[in-house]
Amino acid sequence: KQWYQRRVLTWLAIKQGISAFCDFVLRAVSGSWVIFSILGYMAHIKGVDVGNVVKSGPGLAFLVYPEVVLTIAPSPLWACLFFIMLLTLGIDSQFCGVEALITGLVDNWPDLLRPHRKKFTLGMTVFMCLLGLPMITRGASMCFS
Repeated sequence: KQWYQRRVLTWLAIKQGISAFCDFVLRAVSGSWVIFSILGYMAHIKGVDVGNVVKSGPGLAFLVYPEVVLTIAPSPLWACLFFIMLLTLGIDSQFCGVEALITGLVDNWPDLLRPHRKKFTLGMTVFMCLLGLPMITRGASMCFS
């Protein structure tokens, strides 16, 4: 019976891994298809090569997509959806990064930090917020690059 349960669990884990891999590949291919079709459209409109449409970095999200959103029919709707997408993506990324850092530090020093995990988390988030303040100044692009 244990052998059968182990085999079923192994099969389910393999199935889940293959499913996650296929999901990742399909999302990456469809996302790149959308991005490069937009870049090709913009290159055609501007009359330049695709490599000259935008340089790598944050320009892709903040320069190319707003231009494209303006050409789509209900542009205020798409602009709102784009902003909501960027906001939720940023918040989600911050939650994941902070949780990974806090968990790693607490697991490294459990006797010292585990009893004070809430205070430590609050202190680290305030510290990281202070570290991020230069990113909202006029020289943020210099800090970013």
